[in-house]
Amino acid sequence: MLRYEEVLDALVPYNFWGKPQETGIEREEYLEKIETFCRAGNFIIAIIGSRRAGKTFLARQFLKRKYHKG
Repeated sequence: MLRYEEVLDALVPYNFWGKPQETGIEREEYLEKIETFCRAGNFIIAIIGSRRAGKTFLARQFLKRKYHKG
């Protein structure tokens, strides 16, 4: 089990506060699907795919969208 501090350290690279994050070209269709899943309830959403397919960028885009919406 990870300690609270270890979880925070792992999330630091994805923190949008204080520094710009490269998010690439926004994929509206995928972002809308993730948003729909989030509204459906308390589920864990996994973004899966082949290597270098854009999973991390998609997650960053989603976080950026949520951050800017408040």
